[in-house]
Amino acid sequence: MATMLLLLFFVAAASTAPVTRYGEAAPLVTPFHYNCNTTSAPRLDRTNTTFEANLEKLSTIVPANASASGGFFVGSLGAAPDTVFALALCRGDTIGADCTVCLESAFQNAIDYCSNAWDVSRVTIYQERCQVRFSDLDFLDDRDFFASDLIYDAWNPDSISVPMFPGIDPNDTQSITFVAATVSMLMRETAMLAAFNASQRFATALMDTGGAFPTLYSMAQCTPDFSPAECFACLDVIVQMIPTDKGRRGGRIMGLRCSIRYESDVFYGGKAMWIFGSTLRDGM
Repeated sequence: MATMLLLLFFVAAASTAPVTRYGEAAPLVTPFHYNCNTTSAPRLDRTNTTFEANLEKLSTIVPANASASGGFFVGSLGAAPDTVFALALCRGDTIGADCTVCLESAFQNAIDYCSNAWDVSRVTIYQERCQVRFSDLDFLDDRDFFASDLIYDAWNPDSISVPMFPGIDPNDTQSITFVAATVSMLMRETAMLAAFNASQRFATALMDTGGAFPTLYSMAQCTPDFSPAECFACLDVIVQMIPTDKGRRGGRIMGLRCSIRYESDVFYGGKAMWIFGSTLRDGM
């Protein structure tokens, strides 16, 4: 914390202007990323099979079950070789009926966006408030969280130094490094809060220095079945994926088991759980 305060001390004072949103909350039912593929050629044709029936049944029971269990479901349905393995997670600020609706739409989008989805044996859907993955292979205990088909990242096209404020030069390497270091520190703190301070494995925060540096809103989440150590290890890996040469105003990295996001506009529901900056931490 002392390191963060020292870093923030050097931010010059000035007013911030509004920025153009690039990733404003999408409709609850719209995926912003999806991945559809098959696990093996001999198992491509799923039409009118037991696997299809199991998947269809799972798609009807998971949304309500997850909503009633804190927004999380992990499990399987059916006997081999037609077992369907599934994981569903709602964002920590999405509860009740909103969680159910989001997950219902995610399964429907598996059909709509993956073309012949019932013939596809591995699907991942990322939506603004929830995510779903199902497969004919057991991935539930797999600790390879960062396979290429599971990771999605997106970044605000605007630099954090636009509009410019005193002391920050968007063309200067040291300025961009400073911005990137500040963002990384905020995200690492948020990751620690999610991992160690919430049984839900979810945290939101904001950093407000009261000066030129724009207020940043952050979020980190893991699946609730992770231990604190597992959650932080997962989040720490993706925090290190934040680009250090751009200094963007916002961005997100989504993984199957953990995710992070930050923006210069508020994007989550409710008040920030923690505040960094001149106010330090909310509730301290």
